[in-house]
Amino acid sequence: MVYKTTVKRGKFVQSTMKFAAIACLAVLATVAAVGEANPTWARAFPEHNVQGAYPDLHHLYGNSRIVNGQDAVQGAYPYQVSLWWGWSIIISASHSCGGSLISEEWVVTAAHCFTELPSFGSTTVYAGKHLINVVESTQQSSAVGQTFIHPSYTGGVAPHDIALIKLASPFTLNANVATIRLPAAGTLHAGDAVLSGWGSVSQTILPSMPSVLQTATIPIVDTQVCYDALSRFVANPPLVPTAIDNVCTGPLDNSRISACSGDSGGPLAQLISGSWELVGIVSWGLSPCGTVGAPSVFVRASAYIDWIDGIISN
Repeated sequence: MVYKTTVKRGKFVQSTMKFAAIACLAVLATVAAVGEANPTWARAFPEHNVQGAYPDLHHLYGNSRIVNGQDAVQGAYPYQVSLWWGWSIIISASHSCGGSLISEEWVVTAAHCFTELPSFGSTTVYAGKHLINVVESTQQSSAVGQTFIHPSYTGGVAPHDIALIKLASPFTLNANVATIRLPAAGTLHAGDAVLSGWGSVSQTILPSMPSVLQTATIPIVDTQVCYDALSRFVANPPLVPTAIDNVCTGPLDNSRISACSGDSGGPLAQLISGSWELVGIVSWGLSPCGTVGAPSVFVRASAYIDWIDGIISN
């Protein structure tokens, strides 16, 4: 099933980054046909028809730097990873999505970070990064060994937008590369949480990608409140208020803080008893990012603990 809804104001965007580049090359004519010539853009949606959110392939949140966030302190979020996609020498690899390191060899991210990529090319996972476009002494990298997309995910802004990556080469844990704790199954977090990522920081449809990891402390909002807020922009938003599959964040005031393109797959976390716990995985939101009164939508990590444990144990 493809989620389809009518836009009143605004458009859905997904948190990864869209490949869409090199449209001038004949080999990428199919990309040109879609009309995506800028790799930092999320897919453009029909004016009155939103069918889903898509990743960017370049440096999507529904498109993202975190809008109205701030530069992170280096090493503050050692569980944050960056997924880079590229295709040989034709398309240089660059940041496409975020993710969270949950063990030396496993990363959790958004399903759309893979389902919206082209069938060619490859993804590399980087840990220990702060300056996204600089080779750093703290960084480690690994090819993707295996990917596991949640079997119920149907694409776009549909539920179950979660995936696991098994790294080809395990990371070495240290002060700059560390894991984040998974919550107990069914945990319903409340209060403030911390968002981090290298997504767009622009409040327009034109992305502006940061060079430094961004962060923001944002409030978790009740799912019914989230649904009501989205309903002011979109008829029948693809969110079930009574379900625990998703978690939403504000603020819903004029501060205009949100995830954006390139933040997709990245972590929403809380510091609990001195250690970081994963609350959510960036999934989708409204475009342009930072729209006043519009929440950001995440996959709720605690709803998928059994699935995660099942994949890893097997």
